[in-house]
Amino acid sequence: EAIVLLRHGINKISAERVGTEHDLCLFLVHEADVIVGMGRYHKDKEAEENYKQAMRLSEDEVIPILTRVRVMKSYGKFLASVGRADEAKYLLHKAYQSAEENKLSDQTVKIKALFAGIK
Repeated sequence: EAIVLLRHGINKISAERVGTEHDLCLFLVHEADVIVGMGRYHKDKEAEENYKQAMRLSEDEVIPILTRVRVMKSYGKFLASVGRADEAKYLLHKAYQSAEENKLSDQTVKIKALFAGIK
């Protein structure tokens, strides 16, 4: 049911231009996180497309830095979960630097914890 509601929000924002790119970015990441949480291997590609789209959207300067960091953190966590450790480390390092530069201490703590879990 969560997927249906998130997809509805994504479609509404995309098609009707209701909300902002920031809203769309958050919906995409939340949907991807739910897809990954469902544990369905064939859904990984769908989740990755959401993360990639959210990454593209988050590059816009109107997107708050906190959202950019969260997108990178979520995508990095996903990459680690599918065995792409090098890519995950790169993205998490980038997220960590941004969080540190912008004094987002709660995010730096969360990112450090993710780093610790990557082999």
